[in-house]
Amino acid sequence: RDFPKGKIIALFGVGKDGHIAGMIPGTENFEEKFNNPEIWAVDLKDKKFERTTTTFSFLKLIDFPLVYISGVEKAEVLALTVAKEGDLHQTPARILNEMKEPIVFTDISVEKA
Repeated sequence: RDFPKGKIIALFGVGKDGHIAGMIPGTENFEEKFNNPEIWAVDLKDKKFERTTTTFSFLKLIDFPLVYISGVEKAEVLALTVAKEGDLHQTPARILNEMKEPIVFTDISVEKA
């Protein structure tokens, strides 16, 4: 609100499990936490971690999303991410398909994905 002409630039990665920006597949109440158009951030508490993360609603606002996905072990998740059909619950990185022109940096060849 303070900078109405400002731009949002974000750099983030994709995990082997398809998580992006802290949105981890299998999180309890996934839809309620991450896909609520009214919420831009949520607090998560788990046995393994405690963090605040963004939501799909916020990611869709990013003007210049820069994404890094590296390593042949992520070839399968890259294929799931760019597939024409899929589920955000299973592969949250699929949100890239709904974001403003994400730029993806990768060392994974298309043939392997």
